[in-house]
Amino acid sequence: MKRLLILFAIPLFLSSCKKDDPATEARVSYSVKETSQDTPTYSVSYTADGKATKSVGGLSSSQWDSETVHLKRGDFVSFNVSSSSPDGDFILYVYLNGVLWESKEMHNPNGNVTISGDLP
Repeated sequence: MKRLLILFAIPLFLSSCKKDDPATEARVSYSVKETSQDTPTYSVSYTADGKATKSVGGLSSSQWDSETVHLKRGDFVSFNVSSSSPDGDFILYVYLNGVLWESKEMHNPNGNVTISGDLP
């Protein structure tokens, strides 16, 4: 009888464990590529629904990549790159589940550019 109870208890316990729904999960990452001959400094910031804004400044590398952020489809995201140098050319990328979702180019910026929207 004990064995029978255990056999029923184990599947019940496992079925109650929280599972991520792949249909609603969204793994988002951000990337910047600086493509000019110069090495201007730039800053990035990114935020999403329910997440604190993260900012990184004083960047001068030819490429910067964020860590992966776990969100839900439909969440609003915003990714901003700014530079006070007029000598840079930048390409911004936002990836959703490892696939390019959106990109934008910024030439001789002396300002900022933003990609934002609800995750599909």
